[in-house]
Amino acid sequence: MWFHWKKRAAMGLGTLALSVFLLAVPALLAQSAAYVELVRPGFCTLSEDIYVNGEVEETIRKEVTLSLPVVAGNVWVSVGDWVEVNQPLAEVDIPATSTALLQLAETLELLPSGSIAAMAGLTQGLPELTSEESLSLSSLENLLPRQILAPASGVVTSLELSPGTLALPQSAVCTISRLEGLRLKMWVEETWAEQVAPGDQVLFKAGATGEETYAGTVTSVFPTASKTLVGASQQTVVGLYVSVDTPAPRLRPGYTVRGVVRKGAGEQALLAPYEAIRQDEDGQEYLYVWEQGRAVRRNILTGGDLTSGAAVIQGLSAEDFIITDASSVPEDGCLAVVRQPRRP
Repeated sequence: MWFHWKKRAAMGLGTLALSVFLLAVPALLAQSAAYVELVRPGFCTLSEDIYVNGEVEETIRKEVTLSLPVVAGNVWVSVGDWVEVNQPLAEVDIPATSTALLQLAETLELLPSGSIAAMAGLTQGLPELTSEESLSLSSLENLLPRQILAPASGVVTSLELSPGTLALPQSAVCTISRLEGLRLKMWVEETWAEQVAPGDQVLFKAGATGEETYAGTVTSVFPTASKTLVGASQQTVVGLYVSVDTPAPRLRPGYTVRGVVRKGAGEQALLAPYEAIRQDEDGQEYLYVWEQGRAVRRNILTGGDLTSGAAVIQGLSAEDFIITDASSVPEDGCLAVVRQPRRP
């Protein structure tokens, strides 16, 4: 009888232990399982477009430069005015200009003995004077131009003349443009410059006009490269001119533009959500796929960033179920409990 009692006690303890274990299993599984959402890969075509940026400028523009310093008197035009060729833009203050030229020459010590020869750099516009003649207020006043004239018809788009201010030679004191014809002066990184050619199509947007998209055509590529500052580092770029082929009444010279040179479609790729992709300490990109109830790591190679996700060109199949948020997976191979599968 004692033996049977012990046997029943042992069986009872075994049953109790099994019950406790079975009750604990769901809790243990819950601690190590990942609750995930799934999505099938999307499809995309990798673009071979080349990114460019620059600004809008006039196709016809004339700059008014001076051959010697002059002091402006009355200025008769303003930015935005239409002017005709040879129209007076401003008068020259003859007495003030003559005095300024003599004072400037003395300050620079270009006239130690009053000789005109020493002032050659400032008096290129005074060919009538000879090296034997001495400068005087009267001689300068007889030879200075009385007015600054427009070299072409168009709209005044910049003006650096103001009454009583000395304007230096070889600097543009006025710009006259024809605004009915605009073009883009754009820049492309040197890495892609060899792939851009005249005739290539360009799609672009201007920062000032929002999401409105314009079309253009590459008309020429600069023969030389140049340096430009990007952030704190220098970048080598190549310039190109782009025509504006669609009506663009809102574009203005000086507007910043960004665009792409269309080079056609590239290879097909699969599309994965950005939240699904991680990178390990060695720089290897990966994501997790759902396989038979577990989260399995897949090393991948991405080929570009799109608005709706990252293009994956290696390591993923169209039949895979991607775990949409890699941060929900504690470790490779853990149990993955699906919350609610969804399609992209």
